[in-house]
Amino acid sequence: KKFTSHSHLSSMNRFFCCYLLESLHPKHLNNTYIGFTINPIQRIRKHNGFIKGGAKKTSKKRPWSIVAIVHGFPTKRAALQFEWSWQKPKKSLKTRQMAMNIKGCGNQYFLKAKIRIMFEMLHLDPWINYPLSVLMTSDKYYDTHKFCKNIPQLPSHMDINVNPVESLLPKIVNKSDDSDEDYDLGDNTDEDDDDDDNNILNVNNNNDNNDNKRETKLDICCICAQIKNVNEDKYWLRCLNKEDNCKMKFHMCCLAKEFINNNVNDNNGSNNDNDNLLIPRTGHCPFCGKNMSWINLLTDFKKQS
Repeated sequence: KKFTSHSHLSSMNRFFCCYLLESLHPKHLNNTYIGFTINPIQRIRKHNGFIKGGAKKTSKKRPWSIVAIVHGFPTKRAALQFEWSWQKPKKSLKTRQMAMNIKGCGNQYFLKAKIRIMFEMLHLDPWINYPLSVLMTSDKYYDTHKFCKNIPQLPSHMDINVNPVESLLPKIVNKSDDSDEDYDLGDNTDEDDDDDDNNILNVNNNNDNNDNKRETKLDICCICAQIKNVNEDKYWLRCLNKEDNCKMKFHMCCLAKEFINNNVNDNNGSNNDNDNLLIPRTGHCPFCGKNMSWINLLTDFKKQS
């Protein structure tokens, strides 16, 4: 028999982002555009006509400036779903109820509404489960609570900072397997993107024979203290604290239970992001105290395998 796994596991180390543009054209001030790309530096050049490409919708309202970028999506499909809901918040089932309470959210001229919708969406499923980051390109938009009223704070495991778009270059180069290729679909994302669901990885039975030839390695889960054979137990996580060189390792299920139980105990029954979840969002290493997001742990697991 052949075992299959969705290819979105192999894309967890790639760079996907959604971005918000503002037109600087005197006749189209405050016009906005929302898109998806794997290379925002190249994409803004396309929108402004320096290189070929870019949505036709933006060609008459040049020049454009990037206002905000949301990045850290685990898969291309997850980013495209965020983009579509951000573009059409009243049509998306995930954002419809929230959007009804925001004035001007369906109007392309309301930049402030687009920013507020972005922050509100980061508190909704499934996006609240991702270790996302928000990049604001100007101090004007960075102090969002003065620029836009009634904007919620980001979830505790997400971060926001102000930097030029070029600050993302190391992540784009290191994480994108095909950084020269642009997947930006602009407003054409009404069609489903099934790339990540249709592509599968086949595991050949010959791997079983190869495992028998490998040298057996033993390790111990630092939570349950059970000895683990790495050739048999594949779901094995390690602490991400490289600064203090923490080398603790854990069974995936053990660490998940530890994260969930500790969050419940720390909050004494109060509402918390991890409450009532079978899979945690964040937690601390039981030994060094390093705060880690669950998706970052899974990304590191994928790199090991």
